[in-house]
Amino acid sequence: MRKIHVLMAVVVVGLLLGAQGVRAGTYDKDPDSNKWHITTVKWIKSTHNALKDDERYVVLIGKITKKIDGDTYLLNDDTGIIELDSDIELPVGKSIVVRGILDQAWLNAGASDYGNVEIEVKSWRYDKDVPK
Repeated sequence: MRKIHVLMAVVVVGLLLGAQGVRAGTYDKDPDSNKWHITTVKWIKSTHNALKDDERYVVLIGKITKKIDGDTYLLNDDTGIIELDSDIELPVGKSIVVRGILDQAWLNAGASDYGNVEIEVKSWRYDKDVPK
């Protein structure tokens, strides 16, 4: 009888640990999680063709310097300039905090004048809202 209780306890603990692993796997892609990486344009451009960094959630703080077309903007953070792909209207000439996903143009396919990476914007806010 005692062996059955021990076996049941092991099964229950195994199920609980397995469920935690499943939750952790889906948590990594949650844009509201703590998986966002505050970074710079310089670092992003250094990830040139690095598979492990593609589709990484990032946060950039910089100034929108230009709107290129309907959904493409340029952001300058004083370490470099990067393209932003945004379905959301961004304020040109303003300093903002951008949350987005790093998108690499593999082997320079589709690379622009500003490099082989861009950020797919998920959300933004004015820089003044960032605690100093």
